[in-house]
Amino acid sequence: MKKLLSVITSDVTAESYIGDQLQYFQEKGGYECHLISSPGPYLEAYAKKQGIKYTEIQIDRQLRPRSFKTFWAIYKYMRKQKFDVLVAHSGPSACLISMTAAKLAGIPHRIELAHGALQEGLKGILRRFVIMSESFNSHNAEKVVIVSPSVAKIRQNDGIDKPEKQVLLSKGTCNGVDTLERFNPDKVSDEVMVGLKQQYGIEEDDFVVGYIGRLVRDKGIVELVEGFKRLRKLHPEKVVKLLIVGSPEKRDALPQETLDFLSSDKSIIYTGFVPYNEIARYYALMDTFILPSYREGFPTVVLEASSMGLPVVTTRKTGCIDSIVENETGLFADLNGESIAKALEAMVDKEFAHRLGQNGRKWVTENYEHSIVREAMLNLINSLTI
Repeated sequence: MKKLLSVITSDVTAESYIGDQLQYFQEKGGYECHLISSPGPYLEAYAKKQGIKYTEIQIDRQLRPRSFKTFWAIYKYMRKQKFDVLVAHSGPSACLISMTAAKLAGIPHRIELAHGALQEGLKGILRRFVIMSESFNSHNAEKVVIVSPSVAKIRQNDGIDKPEKQVLLSKGTCNGVDTLERFNPDKVSDEVMVGLKQQYGIEEDDFVVGYIGRLVRDKGIVELVEGFKRLRKLHPEKVVKLLIVGSPEKRDALPQETLDFLSSDKSIIYTGFVPYNEIARYYALMDTFILPSYREGFPTVVLEASSMGLPVVTTRKTGCIDSIVENETGLFADLNGESIAKALEAMVDKEFAHRLGQNGRKWVTENYEHSIVREAMLNLINSLTI
């Protein structure tokens, strides 16, 4: 039996970035699958659900002096297990460490899964270092799975990947979306919805704008707040609420003024962190979803929202530009409050919003259903190992 190892930074990202792929590779491909991840509260349950072996090794998001200890632990595990395939999920350190260790350990088939273009937005020596390390990873990989066409283009332009090395799974993403069970509006019960609406004080006629993700500047949260304020002024006769699901982070932190507004304004529903297996019910509370990001790899949250039948507002930025079909599944907005308010105002039209939401669910089901993506990934792995 051939052996496959996936390396990823955390248990939370394993659930969304890998999903049920490892279980599928074992059942359909005949691979013995292993996972290396940093310790986390969800890792054991995830591995048990997938039926895989796992090892906890602390992997920092950025290179640090203790990263050599991480490298040595991963290298020893690879040497002991004698894997046939490595799938290294990109993070500034995880991919570099695991790809280098795999090369030295003699793993014959190495796949990088590039979740974005980290160098975008960086300048000077840091940008050059990121491009150099990503180029090194690409050189050591047989294939590089790119999550979106716009990321593929940036990596080619920066000389990171040769075009023949790049692979898109279907039309993109790393794992797709479970449109049948997890992100299906028909699977959220009326009882659950009634309870959540009561918990958060949402009335039937309220217009709820929703965001799910990290609360940092790079996600456009400052501009979202400004757009939300403008939207309320445009429709003083309507109760407009902003549902924020996520937690603030120290890196790229939001201004204190923005955090104070999110936590104090009575029109803001601020939930904090929500486990991934409960996310679908929060989409179901929304009338429209917005991701005003500065850059993404491929924003899975947009696909999840579309799969839940929501119209989407996002930006024409890397990754985001691939996540909707303009005027069919959603609208683009510029990164300023006025443009965001204008796009959200269009969603107040229930007939228009419903049409976009229905189109979005159909589009995601046909192109990004996770069964399509995981089959494409298995076909790629088999093409290298057979």
